[in-house]
Amino acid sequence: MTIDFLYEKFWQQILCEIVSEADAKEIATKLLIPDRIDPLAFTANYEVFLRKGMSDQQIGKKENERSDLNYFLDAYEFTTGEKLIEFASSECPDFICVRSNGEKVGVELVCVMRNPEEAQFDIIVDKKFQADSQETLDEMFRLLDEKDKKRSNNYGHWADKTILVLQLSDCTILALQSFLNDMKSDFADYGFVEIWLADYTGVEAYRDIELFGLVPDKWWGYHQRQNPYRKPYG
Repeated sequence: MTIDFLYEKFWQQILCEIVSEADAKEIATKLLIPDRIDPLAFTANYEVFLRKGMSDQQIGKKENERSDLNYFLDAYEFTTGEKLIEFASSECPDFICVRSNGEKVGVELVCVMRNPEEAQFDIIVDKKFQADSQETLDEMFRLLDEKDKKRSNNYGHWADKTILVLQLSDCTILALQSFLNDMKSDFADYGFVEIWLADYTGVEAYRDIELFGLVPDKWWGYHQRQNPYRKPYG
């Protein structure tokens, strides 16, 4: 049984439970993690451990995901009044976050966008800077089905404890709102604890995003910032 395997087992238990320092040391002892390894130092530096087998490209991708996550966490608090704090990066789902009451939840991010080559053609040839609304909705449901299957098969402990964030990068919530208003029941059967449509199209201009709640019902709808015509950053 390798040290890396023990580390991973230890981390999975830490992720799944709220533990005190004493509990963490007890778990480490039960898993036979060597005395020379401080289990709390391990958890504090788990990102380094996680990256050992990652390429520079994979590390860069994770950092981009973290930047996107931070925009979501800010918008989530603005919209719901509830704070989520990143606890750890992961893969299935992308991140583990903690609510104010100590409950841990997964957060999975997925980008809803045109094929980059098609988008470039649309922009250069047709001067079409936004994706078609219907095509965006079709892609959104395709990704929902794909992610829900992955959630069911691969998420383990987090299968029924994950928030899905559908990131719009080339189509605004406003462009989809009239369609979404008649689709409320279409999202009820997915297994994510929450589903959010997140408008990232204005990130460069405004340094924030807006959300449309899809699941649960209490967050349904478009949650605009207090000033939808807010002054661009800088």
